[in-house]
Amino acid sequence: MALRSSLLLFYCSLGALFLAASRSNAQVGLGFFHPLQACDPEVVKTCETVPSDGKEHVHTFIVNGLDPLQLANLNGMTAYLRNLGFPQTHYEPLLGYRSTMRQIREIHQNDPDAKIVLVGYSLGAQVVRRLANDLEKENINVDRLVYLGGDFIGNTQSSRPSNVGKVVNIRGHGSLFSGYDLFWNGAEIDNAQNVKLDSRHFVLPSRGQTMETLASTLASLAQDSHEAIVARSLKEQPTPGQPENQFAEKSALEAHPVSRTRQGTESVPKP
Repeated sequence: MALRSSLLLFYCSLGALFLAASRSNAQVGLGFFHPLQACDPEVVKTCETVPSDGKEHVHTFIVNGLDPLQLANLNGMTAYLRNLGFPQTHYEPLLGYRSTMRQIREIHQNDPDAKIVLVGYSLGAQVVRRLANDLEKENINVDRLVYLGGDFIGNTQSSRPSNVGKVVNIRGHGSLFSGYDLFWNGAEIDNAQNVKLDSRHFVLPSRGQTMETLASTLASLAQDSHEAIVARSLKEQPTPGQPENQFAEKSALEAHPVSRTRQGTESVPKP
């Protein structure tokens, strides 16, 4: 009986933790223990100078790990990136795989200029790796795949799917739950932007270099999206001196020519 009661209490507690990790409760937590370090002013200036039409097409999904109390301040990171001018920055709980996948499919169908960014923290790095590999099967590109404290992410092909434009791998010290630096602490990934910080696992999302790396990545993608929009609009505009409707500019005879034997004389059918 005591064992059953203990198991019931354990599962109830686990359910409460996952409920606390839902989107509706993402704004509360213990993130005040790890306040965000501000980005370098030059990075902030770069974000501010990028046209807003490009920023609106950068869709960033930040997937949490097993941190339902928001001790790592991942919700604060989400809010900070929004304040930098990237409104399509979304916080996703660890168990939100299906919802995130559905959102990305809809974006892919409705926004031809969309830039997709997947950021996974801790165990969330496993989730975004799975998302990227599943999106590869559907021929949906991921512009940036960011592993943040991905202690269990190895240097394998599945960690850098072919549909990913660039992998960003930000690591600190391993989590205490995985043996700190003794057993699992991620790996250097080939052909990726590898960033190693002297930071504990739970403070990694709030470090200034982490924020600067993410902000610079989003700014670069927003600029690319803006330039693509401008190039398409210029291509659709008529060149100077060229009529929009060339057929309408032609004379009636040019548009509907009449067969003639000589100029000014209509052909007469032979008897």
